[in-house]
Amino acid sequence: MAHPKQASWIHGNVFVPESAADGKFAQVASIPFTNRVGFPRGDGKIFRGQPGSDNWFHASIPTPVLVDGVRVRAEKVFVLFRSDPGARIENVHVWDGSQRKIFEDNILRLTGNFSATIGGSNPWIIPGSPEMQWGLGLSVRVNFLQGAHIIFTSAGADFVWTQFN
Repeated sequence: MAHPKQASWIHGNVFVPESAADGKFAQVASIPFTNRVGFPRGDGKIFRGQPGSDNWFHASIPTPVLVDGVRVRAEKVFVLFRSDPGARIENVHVWDGSQRKIFEDNILRLTGNFSATIGGSNPWIIPGSPEMQWGLGLSVRVNFLQGAHIIFTSAGADFVWTQFN
């Protein structure tokens, strides 16, 4: 029996840094306060990391935890982004609410343009497709090896559930 599927996506402007401490970011295009909160624009949110720094970025994906009384399962997550060579994604963690990490990939070295396509390196299959209880949180750690930009353009998740007739 085929499982119904729902895709849920957010725009990259919703990504927020875990730490906006002094020294983590530089201003984007000399615009005040972008060294704290990034620079949102039509195609996503840009951050410029200081050389030798790293930071976690977080986004919430709308999660249909119940469909017709059936718990949905998280099947796959996606992060779309562009980065300079000196900024690379090294970790992706997926959370169900605040209590349960349902996936982590800690051996990444992603840099370049992953802003318009899905495949190869930027979808992550969640083993066992765990049932969702609360809501899907996506956490991405970026290492800024040198002063470099990353722009988050979008992120999403695929959810499946069993349909009963």
